[in-house]
Amino acid sequence: MRGMTAAQRSLANAERPAVMRVLPFSGRPEVTLPRKLMRDEIMVLKLDGRRSEPVPAAVGNGQIMFESPHLEVDDGDSIFHLLPEGAEEEYVILDSGFQRAILSFPDHYQSKVRKKTVSDERL
Repeated sequence: MRGMTAAQRSLANAERPAVMRVLPFSGRPEVTLPRKLMRDEIMVLKLDGRRSEPVPAAVGNGQIMFESPHLEVDDGDSIFHLLPEGAEEEYVILDSGFQRAILSFPDHYQSKVRKKTVSDERL
């Protein structure tokens, strides 16, 4: 990347499919989903009341994609989309959508979700 401008280096880095680094004690590579996709932040609330730490995610129409190698996600759990102004949107997981690692993508979830509304609270 020598001889490239900062903008060219940034563009070249953004087009890489994933980030890879070596885990300190295992010597195995750790691959993560592209940060360009993970522009949102979520927390998972398990049915038993446990709540995860915030994790990067891509929140879309009816689907939320995120990596969480140490978190088990099940149908019926809730996902809280953390909004910049401090508010939260709550989603119910309809299908956890766990995906095994393939090519340069690590294990991750592509969860099908339904946004929880005020009328859901009344039921």
